[in-house]
Amino acid sequence: MPRSHRKGPVDAGPDLLPLRSAEAGISLQSLLAPLVHTILTEHEDLGRADVTVSIDAEVNVAPASVAGLTELLAALVATACEAAATAAERRREVVITAVQTATTLEIEVADSATPSGSDRGGIDARLESIARRLGGHLDHCHCPDGGTAVTLHLPRRRAGSLAA
Repeated sequence: MPRSHRKGPVDAGPDLLPLRSAEAGISLQSLLAPLVHTILTEHEDLGRADVTVSIDAEVNVAPASVAGLTELLAALVATACEAAATAAERRREVVITAVQTATTLEIEVADSATPSGSDRGGIDARLESIARRLGGHLDHCHCPDGGTAVTLHLPRRRAGSLAA
C-alpha cells in the first residue's frame, strides 16, 4: 500500500541494490522515507507550492554503495518535486514505485507537472554515471497525462554477489 509523506524523522539511509526474495535486507520504503522528508522540508522552506509524495516500494535491498543510491534517489525525487510544484489546478504529486522481477529491480520516480513544466531536460550525465556504477541504467519518458517519469533499472544478479 502506498504511503504519502509530508514530514517524518530524518535519518541518513544506506545505498542499496536489490536482494533475492529469500534474503533479508533493508526496506527500500525505509530508505526513501527520510530522503522524502528532507526534500519536502527544504521545498517548504524555499516557499514552493505543496507537493505530496507517495511511496509504493515494498521491496528489500542489500547494502552496497551507501553514497551512490542515496545520492541518485535524492536527486531524482528533488527534481520531481520541483517539477510537480509547477502543476496548475492539478494535484501536485510525486509517485515513487518499485517493482522487482526475477532479473531486475525498477524504481520509478514520476511527477504530475503540467506539460510545459514536465520536461526535466533528459537524464543528467552525473546521475546516469551513478546508475552505471550501481550496475544499472536510467530511462526517461513523458507521461500521457502530463509529467515525467524516470526509472532506475538495477540487475538482481549483481545483488547476490554483494549481499552480506
